[in-house]
Amino acid sequence: MRRHCLVIGVLILILIVVGCAQAAPTATHPPPVPAAPSPTETPMRTPLPPEVELTVGELRVRGRRVYSRSCAVCHDESFAGSLSNALNRFPNASAMLGYMRTTMPQDNPGGLELDDYLAVLAKVLVENGVLAEDAILDPNALAEIVFD
Repeated sequence: MRRHCLVIGVLILILIVVGCAQAAPTATHPPPVPAAPSPTETPMRTPLPPEVELTVGELRVRGRRVYSRSCAVCHDESFAGSLSNALNRFPNASAMLGYMRTTMPQDNPGGLELDDYLAVLAKVLVENGVLAEDAILDPNALAEIVFD
């Protein structure tokens, strides 16, 4: 049943990504100050200060807590290994984050803070060998993290 839901969700995500794809700014510049969220976006209630750059490994620590609280209900606790098939369904980390924000958690889609979604994404990317723990995760350059 989970696999069936995941396949349907991935197909919906692909349709959204194809219709809304945009080029991301280069990773060499600090992220811009976010504008006021649109009514369809989940606002960042506790954003990271723009001058703070956390490594993927540091974000992963927060991601583990968020994952245990909000994701492990539907996904197994580690999610490592089983994600390799899911990575093939997304062109990049931006598409995966978009899918996460619009469909998860299943009982409250979009109900987490953006920073929490980024932390879970960091956890998943590190534990599946996509990024090294000392990498910096730039939310504005997620489209550059391409899944092979």
